[in-house]
Amino acid sequence: MQAPLTSTPFTANDPDAPNPVQDLRTTLRGMPKLDLHRHLEGSLRLETLTSIALEHGVDLPSYDLEKLRPYVQVTKDYAQDFSAQDFYRFLEKFKLLRRFYKTEQAIERIAYEAVADAALDNLKYLELRFNPVALAREKGFRYSDVMDWVWEAACQAQAEHDIVVRLIVSLSRQETDSAEEVVEAAIQHQDRGVVALDLSGDEVNYPLQPFIPLFQHAREAGLGVIVAVSEGVCGRPLFASGAFDKLAAYAGRPLFPSSQYYQYVMSPGITWPVWLMVGVLGGAFLSSRLSGEARLRWLPDTQWVERFGPSRTVRFALAFGGAMLVQIGAGIAGGCTSGLAISGGAVLAPAAFLFMMGMFAGGIPTAMLWYRGRRVP
Repeated sequence: MQAPLTSTPFTANDPDAPNPVQDLRTTLRGMPKLDLHRHLEGSLRLETLTSIALEHGVDLPSYDLEKLRPYVQVTKDYAQDFSAQDFYRFLEKFKLLRRFYKTEQAIERIAYEAVADAALDNLKYLELRFNPVALAREKGFRYSDVMDWVWEAACQAQAEHDIVVRLIVSLSRQETDSAEEVVEAAIQHQDRGVVALDLSGDEVNYPLQPFIPLFQHAREAGLGVIVAVSEGVCGRPLFASGAFDKLAAYAGRPLFPSSQYYQYVMSPGITWPVWLMVGVLGGAFLSSRLSGEARLRWLPDTQWVERFGPSRTVRFALAFGGAMLVQIGAGIAGGCTSGLAISGGAVLAPAAFLFMMGMFAGGIPTAMLWYRGRRVP
């Protein structure tokens, strides 16, 4: 648990003492909010799962709610266990969740409860994301029927709670055989809450390219498309700071062999961001060669010289130190200006906008203090 964002003292042994963490959660929960990316398949109540399982004979690892929880949710223990933080292990949870969509009534109940729970969090606008194949395949339902059932349940929840709901239809990268039919059904349901098309699943082994024509068709038909443009071109989102982490890990792992960070979070490797960095540097060099500008030179920096003097050693030392701070900041924030601000902002990730606000809030006063108001002539 992170340190509470308050200076109010809290004594764990005193039940009457103020709990700043709980107070903050209560305050945040009471604020009006919107959610642009809530998974229907990840919003099921545990009580509902056991109820459906008992009614339809679904065999569960456990019918005790707390023992069942780790199989369908990302629990605290999972979040603290670096060895368990594997994307494929996370995807395994959805295989179990697909077994509960046994009837129309079950699907409607799950969709209704997802919206009702969002309203309890004081959400005023919700975009509910779901995979029709996941809901339909267990019993062979038609995808259009599944979309109708989800929308009807969402409408009922809207009528009973102060919330507006729209639907995002998600395609799975592993299910290309059904993608075209799902897209056509989504286009036909634009008057029944569907506003966008999404893509999910294993990004490493199932690239985007086979889906590009379908997304183009959906966009032309009026649906929003929740996929970064860079992924459409390269098959990966755009980000850069991870390249330095991956290369630094080649030195970090031998120096710190017991570090869980270098074992599980940032292991060494020549990955997509490394090749992206190589391509950027190579392209810049090629461009300068073609333009006749490729030569070693010291670019004058009038503003820098005026403030710090002409010493190249000072210039390099401060540039190196600043780069280290930038990389540390990118690690804390979970991304840099490309991966978090550009790629994250393209899918409206809240962290992207918090990052950009923090970047400007810190950068502007730092520049003013560093250069003391001086301007380049």
